[in-house]
Amino acid sequence: MGTKGALAAMAAVLLIVAGAAWALLSMLMSLTSLTTPRPSAQRGPDLMSAAAALLDAGEVDAAIDVLEPLANAGDAAAQLRLGRLFAGGDGVPADPAAAFAWTMQAAAHGDPAAQYLVGQALDLGVGALPDAAAALTWYARAGLAGDAEA
Repeated sequence: MGTKGALAAMAAVLLIVAGAAWALLSMLMSLTSLTTPRPSAQRGPDLMSAAAALLDAGEVDAAIDVLEPLANAGDAAAQLRLGRLFAGGDGVPADPAAAFAWTMQAAAHGDPAAQYLVGQALDLGVGALPDAAAALTWYARAGLAGDAEA
């Protein structure tokens, strides 16, 4: 087997391992308390309102400074908002990987809209490797959680 053949085989193995990792992650999250929603009402609705006002005023950096501590503390609404900011490049450079990472955290905390968006990202391979099986899992979770698009 030549060098190109060996590289192709290694790439195929890596894709299989990545798919298995996503399947395992999905299974583990369904068995853990990570699926318990953590709405912003538990973490500071005043701060979320302040972040929204800052975004409306075009103060994206200041809004991120408000959102990041909330998101890092497990606030699914803040995580999803950051994911959407980085997905759309709204006042920040578009960063699909960061968008996926923040949205995945919100999805893991049970946010149905985030679960749908994670499924979509995995389906299309935006911000993460495409993984049809994992995408279906996230679409199903979003639907069971009440997301209208799922």
